[in-house]
Amino acid sequence: MGQPGKVIAKVLPVPGENPSRSAWLWIILLLSLLINLCGINWGLPSFRGWAPDELTPSLVMHGIGQRFSNGWHGFYPPFHYYLLSACALPFYGLHTLHLIDIHDFRIHVFLFLTGRLLSVIMAAGTIYLIYRCGLELFDRMTARIAALIYALIPPFVYYAKTTNLDVPYVFWFVLSLYFYIRILKQHRTVDYTAFTLTAVLAVCTKDQAVGLYALAPVPVIITRVRTIQDRGFLVRILKSCFNRQTAISLTAACVLFFMVYNVPFNHDGMIRHFRLITGPSIDVYRLFAPTFSGHVSMAFQGIKHIIFMLGWPVFIAFIAGSLHEFLRKKKHALLSWLWIFPVSYYLTFICRIGYHYVRFFLPVAVILVFYAAYGIRIFLVPEPQARLKILRYSIMAAVFCYAMLYAVSVDMLMIGDARYDAERWLKTRVRPDERIVLTGWMEYLPRNRDLNAEYLRDPGPGILLEKQPEYLVLNADFCKCDSIRGGLTDGSLGYTRVAVIRNMPFPSRMLVHDIYRNGRRNIFTNLDKINPVIHVYARNTGP
Repeated sequence: MGQPGKVIAKVLPVPGENPSRSAWLWIILLLSLLINLCGINWGLPSFRGWAPDELTPSLVMHGIGQRFSNGWHGFYPPFHYYLLSACALPFYGLHTLHLIDIHDFRIHVFLFLTGRLLSVIMAAGTIYLIYRCGLELFDRMTARIAALIYALIPPFVYYAKTTNLDVPYVFWFVLSLYFYIRILKQHRTVDYTAFTLTAVLAVCTKDQAVGLYALAPVPVIITRVRTIQDRGFLVRILKSCFNRQTAISLTAACVLFFMVYNVPFNHDGMIRHFRLITGPSIDVYRLFAPTFSGHVSMAFQGIKHIIFMLGWPVFIAFIAGSLHEFLRKKKHALLSWLWIFPVSYYLTFICRIGYHYVRFFLPVAVILVFYAAYGIRIFLVPEPQARLKILRYSIMAAVFCYAMLYAVSVDMLMIGDARYDAERWLKTRVRPDERIVLTGWMEYLPRNRDLNAEYLRDPGPGILLEKQPEYLVLNADFCKCDSIRGGLTDGSLGYTRVAVIRNMPFPSRMLVHDIYRNGRRNIFTNLDKINPVIHVYARNTGP
């Protein structure tokens, strides 16, 4: 083995059998890739796409144009911008040589797909890393179960095919988690350094990741104290906190942080970014009051979000695994220490901002799936009579079939998005000389390409009377057009609804049913932005 191979083997040693030889692992990775690739072109071709908060190619090009310096900043940290820039640099170089126009619509769409493909690759890497963490904690079968469970989580499937930052920062978190587990087992300098570096990359991908690591040093110090042979407890504490390993790893982490934020050339941009995410605007999004009852309500909403992510069968497996670990005398110490991440994240981040969406729990779900896999493995471990064994495995097959339908329903909603049908309806029913107004947020509406259409956020009755478009199109689920909604309903604005376009494939109904209960929003997630109901209104032409 060459020198690079020796370094990799030292940093990422394989416990037990080489996982690359595991056929089941490759089946799980291939399944995850296929699910995540399906629907990757959702909302494309377009300049904006349909996913809220995506890092579009235009945002990346703006950063490249400023060389991410001289005050450049955004709502998100810069590291994933760099990765997307690396994907775009060949095209940017050809643009500077006047061989292509990087602002060309086709190039823009290709860069959009490239950015989404990067998310797919990082999602596959996340599943592999969960398997590797599982090998450090359990056996191969439990590790595979954990990887499969996470691969079938609906929000993970959704964000794995967009250029949002949720999958990238979870990837770096799981990689840091792998090194963290190895720290607790062996306390090697290479693991300390790798953990702090990957933790920095997670934080520099999405700021909220800092909450995951706020309390992470506590188990490290406690387990390190037990390995130091010294009579004085205070001396052991000090030696655990201040030693060569922590000095090297923290120094490396500080250097990497300053490099990622480009402090020498973009100090002002870094300051503006931190002011943006910590300023008064943070309270605008608060959903729960900072009171005892508010925190209780927020905790119950968090439980609902976790159940939505995992699905009831896997959630029950998680409860079973947690109870088994809690009740047994000899604890699984490594598994128990991992709770420090969800606790730290909830106390230092979610309680601070006073709200959460389903996607906020993606890193928390990484820990939960280990307990769920543990519970499933316990269920399958006994060797009963043949009939009982068949029954147990049949139940588990049903659980994973349910989870598969839950995950695939996201793809089906994307592929069958009603906005595609709305676009076809408009192209076949509306003449080229007739004007269309698409009302509401651009990313929630059909695309206006090849249509005589324009976007208006909230036109109001006066603008409608001035423009007098022949057709008015709106998203019935997300339309803030309160000034015209009443007039459209009672016909006083002179428009009649001529089409209600919706598409609800069978497996997707249970996902939508979980998001909305009795007509009210039960789950806070961007999954409800997929496949909205589109209303089309036509201007009355009669007397």
